[in-house]
Amino acid sequence: MKIAILYLSLPIGGAENMVVSYLRGLKKSNIDVIFIEYFYTNSFYSDELKKNGVPIFNLSKISGYSFLKRFIRKIDLFLFGRKRFRKIIKDNNIDIIHFNAYSNFLDDYIIKNNKKIFSFHAEMNREIEMIGSKRNNILKKLSFLGLNFFALTHEMYTDLKKYYNTDNVYLLNNGVDFKKNITSKFTKDDLCQELNVSSNSKFIVTVGRLHKVKNHERLIEIFDELHNIDKDYHLLIIGGNDDNRMQDLKLYVNQKKLEKYVHFLGVRSDVHNIVKLCDVFVLTSFSESFSLALVEAQSTGIRCVGSTGIPEEVFCNKNCIRVSLDSSNSEWIKAIVDESIVNLNSKDLNKYSEENMINQLILNYSMIYNKEK
Repeated sequence: MKIAILYLSLPIGGAENMVVSYLRGLKKSNIDVIFIEYFYTNSFYSDELKKNGVPIFNLSKISGYSFLKRFIRKIDLFLFGRKRFRKIIKDNNIDIIHFNAYSNFLDDYIIKNNKKIFSFHAEMNREIEMIGSKRNNILKKLSFLGLNFFALTHEMYTDLKKYYNTDNVYLLNNGVDFKKNITSKFTKDDLCQELNVSSNSKFIVTVGRLHKVKNHERLIEIFDELHNIDKDYHLLIIGGNDDNRMQDLKLYVNQKKLEKYVHFLGVRSDVHNIVKLCDVFVLTSFSESFSLALVEAQSTGIRCVGSTGIPEEVFCNKNCIRVSLDSSNSEWIKAIVDESIVNLNSKDLNKYSEENMINQLILNYSMIYNKEK
């Protein structure tokens, strides 16, 4: 069984993190796997794949995100992408191809539809909206012809089966490498020194690219009210810029005169080391398909507060609280600071380990591989 995993590229993000975890885990499990990307992005994700010996194939040699690079790459892929795609699949004797983003090659004849997989990495309705009606109609057609789907949650699993009228849906929870949270010697004093703040500071942290769906404005509003109550609090915002959102958010912070207390840390390779030193992790997202960031935060043991835009099944720890976006800022603040408020539906967080995820991934691949040819 030889697997090809396809994604657009590997900048820093949640879906990208999962794709790298799949590839790394499969390689360590001695599964024959390759990675196909539309174009190369220089990031520590790419370095991670190289370090683990994962073969990487580019459908275009034109990298970069400028308007000109995107335009030239679009033409290059239109003229030569499908030919390159077929050659990679044929030369590497691929049995199953796992698409982690919509691709114009989903309908290609080079591999049978019942050996193709499409993963949803966003909440179903949001993913469909991003794909667009024309492409979604292609997914519906391919579903009828045997295309398989991977769902991140039980809710998504049910929704996909109903929407695409198919039984070819497989559950695949995201997973976290819990071990990496216990290896750092980075201390709170180190963090305070880096930020040039008092050692008595308290930290609220959020992690995720600066996309509108993450609802950072609401978090800043909540923090503004909390800071009026307790001046020791600082807000750490970790995540890559998205559509120049960082500039807008910094302007919003400045308008509230919080620039000394809200810290934009950008993309970090030591996210886990920072999160575990903070007092509370907060996520005010409008919508999340799974929220790997929330699972990773819970693995550090710190208090977590998340919105009802995040699936309920991801709230595992007793100190991980779910709050409605319709709730007032005061109610959010109470959930953040009042440790007597607990999650009465706590669950075993270990179900979301990377090891469990890879085992389920291999099982899903095996079932698809053993389907009638």
